[in-house]
This record gives sequence, structure tokens and C-alpha cells, in this order.
Amino acid sequence: MASLYCILARAADRAVIFRRGPSKLIRLISWNLADNTFEPGQWFAGQIYVRKCDLSPDGRKLVYFAA
Repeated sequence: MASLYCILARAADRAVIFRRGPSKLIRLISWNLADNTFEPGQWFAGQIYVRKCDLSPDGRKLVYFAA
């Protein structure tokens, strides 16, 4: 089963969704809240510590901690 975690941008209608699963893969998905569209992003094979991640206020840059 997949699990989801979302980070919202403070000053823009943007968000990033971390989708974990299947197995040890994580998919990053960009979410435009203004028109409710999704843009699938990169798959990552490893661990991303989502509680240590942050999104820039305009929603264009993501900082993450991975291993």
C-alpha cells in the first residue's frame, strides 16, 4: 500500500506530494492548487526523510534529506 505526505508552499498555490511505494521507491509529484492539476516527477530509490524537507515560499524549490 502506498503512503502520501504533502508539503504546501506558504506564498503560492503549489504543493509537493511524496508518494512512498511500491517497495522502497518514492515518487515526487507537483500539485498546482489553483487549477488542481498534478505533474508527476522523479522516482527516487532510497529513503527521503519527509519531516526534514521544506518547500520554498513560491513552491519552485524543494530541499530534502535523503539516504
